Amino acid sequence: MASSGYTRRPVLLGALFPLSIGLTVALAVPPAAATVASAVTAVGGAVGTATVSNGIATVQAPNPRAGATNAVVKFNGSTCGASIRVKLKGLKGRAKGSKQWVTRSAGNGKKVKLKLVKGKYKAKFPASVSSGSCSATASKTKKKFVVKKGKRAKVSVRYGSFTSSAQATEVLELTNAARAKSRTCGNTNHPAVGPLSSNSILQSVAQAHSQDMANRGYFDHTNLAGKSPFDRMEAAGYNYRSAGENIAAGQPTPSAVVQAWIDSPGHCRNIMSGSFTELGVGIATGGDYGIYWTQNFGTPR
Repeated sequence: MASSGYTRRPVLLGALFPLSIGLTVALAVPPAAATVASAVTAVGGAVGTATVSNGIATVQAPNPRAGATNAVVKFNGSTCGASIRVKLKGLKGRAKGSKQWVTRSAGNGKKVKLKLVKGKYKAKFPASVSSGSCSATASKTKKKFVVKKGKRAKVSVRYGSFTSSAQATEVLELTNAARAKSRTCGNTNHPAVGPLSSNSILQSVAQAHSQDMANRGYFDHTNLAGKSPFDRMEAAGYNYRSAGENIAAGQPTPSAVVQAWIDSPGHCRNIMSGSFTELGVGIATGGDYGIYWTQNFGTPR
């Protein structure tokens, strides 16, 4: 779990959140767990391959094996109508090196039945899929299983779908609920502050950053073009008196990500800052962590 936060002010540069609380800590990102969050503040200007697609099941195997069904891949949940590719690869025994591809739309209780040689396999599932504003994340990205004589191997994966706009609204509501109560962020007490309103420019900047992180495989406030949150806001035409950013990756729900931010002093301070009056929320699926979240805070001039 990692977090970071820094502040940029015209007068009090770095005074609100020391650098030691911020980007230095953010570098300690665990390779497997959900990347907890990252915060930035500024004022004046911070997973054989099976494929699932729309109810149509097909098996494409280079060397189809004769025999009875001895393996079942089961899909639960919804994938927003998007295709899913699941890879089945033989690891040991007669299965070693063999591959199969299945195309099928995931749905509650839907199954793909396979005829596989005996041996050990590994199934890989995409971490997330999306279609329009609807996205879905997988309960697991890989699973090993063994096909034995007289026994049926079973593999299952659940996809939980959500609509990004609805999720963004929920993040805003949860953030405002947090702001409505006094709380301690680290060692600092913060009084209750007024609610934030949604801003379309901040929303588009936050969404673009979440999508960029998911598409290009990084987790940072500064994008691969070297642009900071403040650069991106300014380029989008948001003229601010104060601005800030929280980012996170891997948390499955709005409540989980907002709680992660509240539990981290730097992010909590951004949420509780009375210097901010507006918020934009961006959510994108994909990448190493499956889902990426961005909060862009601001107060216009």
